Amino acid sequence: MITLPKPCQSTHPITINVGFKCKNCGKINKKALKTCRDHCVKCLYSLHVDANIPGDRASKCLGLMQPVSIDYNSKKGLIIVYVCTICGQKKVNKTARDDDAQTIAAIMAKQNATLEPRLICLQNNRCQSKQQPNLQCKNKRKKF
Repeated sequence: MITLPKPCQSTHPITINVGFKCKNCGKINKKALKTCRDHCVKCLYSLHVDANIPGDRASKCLGLMQPVSIDYNSKKGLIIVYVCTICGQKKVNKTARDDDAQTIAAIMAKQNATLEPRLICLQNNRCQSKQQPNLQCKNKRKKF
């Protein structure tokens, strides 16, 4: 059973930096050195514990947050995009320095594999796609 700090009424992020055992893979995660640890360093899964404000611990869902993709932010670096396996809510959080690089790479590879059938612009501004053959291209070719 999980023991979480009680919900808080603050409107600002609440700093909670504690170690935990991952509910997905079982890895024991130590608290972070410089920031708050909110996901497993091995599998990158998190728990849906916050409702509105980071650290509020007000969510009643408590589902696993599955990492589904990795984005990039020029100020924050690599960002993990999560989807709750119970309620479907999406959340994001930046990666930590000690996150498993192979897991990050695997998520990125899986994400790129779903983008593989990218639309290919033809000379007549139509796109070919195996999944959506009648889709029109939005990328108009520039004429020089």
